[in-house]
Amino acid sequence: MRSARSSILGWVMLPLLLALVATYFVSGVLLKNSLASQIDEQLSQEAQELSLLADRAINPETGEKYDSARELLDLYIRRSVPSITETIFVMVDGSVTQRSSGAGLPRLDQVDGFVENIAKLDEPVLETYGTGSAEVRYLAIPVNGATDSGHLVAAIYLEKALAVVNSTLTQLAILFSTAFLLALALGWLVAGRILLPIRQLSKMTRGISDATTEERLPVSGQNSEIGSIVEDFNGMLDRTSSAFASQRRFVDDAGHELKTPLTIIRGHLDLVRTSPNETKASMAIIEDEVLRMTRIVKDLQTLTKSNQPSFIQTASLEPSEIVDEVFVKSTPLATRKWSIIAPDIGLASLDRQRMVQALIQLVDNSIKHTVESDSIVIGCRLNKKEIEFFVGDSGPGIPLESRAEVQERFVRGGWTAQDSEGSGLGLTIVSAIAKGHQGSVFIGDSILGGAEVGITVPWTRDIDKVGEN
Repeated sequence: MRSARSSILGWVMLPLLLALVATYFVSGVLLKNSLASQIDEQLSQEAQELSLLADRAINPETGEKYDSARELLDLYIRRSVPSITETIFVMVDGSVTQRSSGAGLPRLDQVDGFVENIAKLDEPVLETYGTGSAEVRYLAIPVNGATDSGHLVAAIYLEKALAVVNSTLTQLAILFSTAFLLALALGWLVAGRILLPIRQLSKMTRGISDATTEERLPVSGQNSEIGSIVEDFNGMLDRTSSAFASQRRFVDDAGHELKTPLTIIRGHLDLVRTSPNETKASMAIIEDEVLRMTRIVKDLQTLTKSNQPSFIQTASLEPSEIVDEVFVKSTPLATRKWSIIAPDIGLASLDRQRMVQALIQLVDNSIKHTVESDSIVIGCRLNKKEIEFFVGDSGPGIPLESRAEVQERFVRGGWTAQDSEGSGLGLTIVSAIAKGHQGSVFIGDSILGGAEVGITVPWTRDIDKVGEN
């Protein structure tokens, strides 16, 4: 499987390689065209120098300008300093009389047919002659004297001249190749450094066998996309670890809670099997334990649904309406001194059924911890930008050191005899409903002298809806 590192580097380096290759070939074409222009310019310079010499040179013997083609051409070739790729020779009356040294260059003046063709020229010619290593670019200029005629031939061997261009192109190829290899190595290192968190992420995901692992990716480059992915992944691991730990604790606690009634039921079934006369008493106990298990399972189902988006379905309601409904449903449950506090607060976004469920649960807890002579108050109030639904009683209250503990799953209070009853999930369910409303559970002291437990939910006055109401 091709790695992301190779893919990224390939897509980055391929355009660079194409650009370097294109630059190399374009440079070659430009250099060769420039060389051709320089050669023609150099040969044209020879013609200009010959013309200037003919106009200005004075024969020291006669004191006048040269009128002999031989003398003028001999003077020119003596003064010429050709380049290493250039050869110059002169002809008088069809024969070669002098030539530049041209060391190491082929003798163009000895090529069959070339001198004969030059001798026939009566106008200047700039052409290319020959092929391969003998290919030359030459300039032939006829020179006419008073008594004779001749020709100046200046030729540049293209292969020798191109050697300089080819050397430059070779150096350019080496430079481009070195630059490409360095860019490739640097790109490999940079891509590896950038993708290191991804490789660590892949390695970690393959190696994770337990969702509660404490291993995390090192965070670097927090302002980059990779850094953001690393942070998100570490956050996901934190949430997953917390969820698995909570799930494991939930399963352990649920198993522990269900184990007790199952053990009691099994023991009494064995007792019934061995002592039939104990059937009536044992069946009453078995029925009570079955009801307790049913209540635990029902509460567990409620908590399971609390993580679903549809768990809370809000609508615009008057909080006092919820308090009134709870008060009406609660008073038949037990003989207590019931009271209600339900001021008009204004419309709020609430789930009526869930809020009623939570307050009924709080009422049920108050009933368990009070007797007929005690009082229970159900109410709501506005506290700054929050609405507080509460249930207070005149019972024994909840000790400060136990108020945080009793909100945990399957935890019952241990300060009254009634604390052994129930599933231990009541306040957990109330807390789930509060969180669904972006609120929380609070425990305090009631004005009646006992405990006050309630739900705090955020509230913002909606003037338009209040007016419509």
